[in-house]
Amino acid sequence: EGSHEREEGMKGFGGVRDRMRQELEVRRQDPRDDLLTHLVTSQADGTIDAQEAEDLAVMVLIGGVDTTMAALSTAFLRLHREPGVRRRLLGDRSLLPAAIEEFLRIDPPVQGFARTITRDCVVGGQELAAGETLFMLWGSANRDEAVFPEPDQVRIERHPNRHLTFGIGGHRCLGATLARVEM
Repeated sequence: EGSHEREEGMKGFGGVRDRMRQELEVRRQDPRDDLLTHLVTSQADGTIDAQEAEDLAVMVLIGGVDTTMAALSTAFLRLHREPGVRRRLLGDRSLLPAAIEEFLRIDPPVQGFARTITRDCVVGGQELAAGETLFMLWGSANRDEAVFPEPDQVRIERHPNRHLTFGIGGHRCLGATLARVEM
């Protein structure tokens, strides 16, 4: 707090926000078939306001940087700690897509996410009231023994591997495909 580095970082982040604001304005004037135009259109029809459009655009731009970096870091750590897995991947690169899914499952870069309950409901026998906050633990779901045999073991041949690292449904991570390619 108050360090020169933090001030410089905040200034840089402000520059990203300014640029995103400019790009949103460009899309208002010259719509394209892209996410920013969709955000501007959603703003125009009252679905979201200008601040939400800007926040969402910045989140999409920056949101995947730290999570992908964390996913890669934990995957490298796994490979260091499990040399047998590393040797298998070096010997057979065709195992890499399944290994990436397994690394994402066992060490998700985001452990969970909060959601606000929109209407009274019952989930798993638990009554939830509208307005309450629910924290979904994807990291825990990815270790569910009923879904993943030997959930604490890295099994790069695991199939199917229906982990929840990128969320599910309407809140599924927009950058999931890009993150997989980057990994």
